[in-house]
Amino acid sequence: GYEPLRRQVAIRMRDAGAVIDPANVVITNGCVEALQLSLRAVTKPGDLIATESPSYYGLVQLCELLELKVVEIPSDPDTGLSLETLQSALEQWPVKALVLTARAGNPVGMMAQRNLPIIEDDIYGELMFDHGQSKALKAFDCSDTVIYCSSFSKTISPGLRTGWLITKRYQDTIEKLQTFTTLSACSVSQMAVSAYLGNGGYDRHLRHIRQEYCKNLSLFQL
Repeated sequence: GYEPLRRQVAIRMRDAGAVIDPANVVITNGCVEALQLSLRAVTKPGDLIATESPSYYGLVQLCELLELKVVEIPSDPDTGLSLETLQSALEQWPVKALVLTARAGNPVGMMAQRNLPIIEDDIYGELMFDHGQSKALKAFDCSDTVIYCSSFSKTISPGLRTGWLITKRYQDTIEKLQTFTTLSACSVSQMAVSAYLGNGGYDRHLRHIRQEYCKNLSLFQL
């Protein structure tokens, strides 16, 4: 990945509550590739993963392509992932990883005790209205259990195909997998995004769209 962009991503992770070394940031072709590389790094065909339900609609299709089995853990919009159901699933089946989108709830400790990875899809993290107040699961990750995945697809443009993942434990494996699949994300897109982040335009853009989304949600609730 383009080093200035990796530094910018590491800086932005402070808002998610995580202190990140830019050397552990891997730039990807969007968040889907970040999820795919993460899953391939910690599983093999036939393995079982757990995910929240409802979840990202493409995750089940991705797991099907990777020949992975999926057990769904119920999730509530107010209370988050059911930790009791997750605990029961871990006791019953050989779950190899947990994939979820969560700025609330904290299954990190449970998975760390079993030395099982969490793949955190935080693609909507920077759109949250309480920006800076909520923390990503990665912020609580003391044992490098969490592989953090995100992209600029929901905040700038899907067409940029510029995402990233953060891990130290699985970084070597993921970089090898990426080298012999897509090799790297588009250099021109990386440079453009890095410049946009560096000149303050991205933060102004985020402040505006958060306000618009908040107004839209209020109208929807009426």
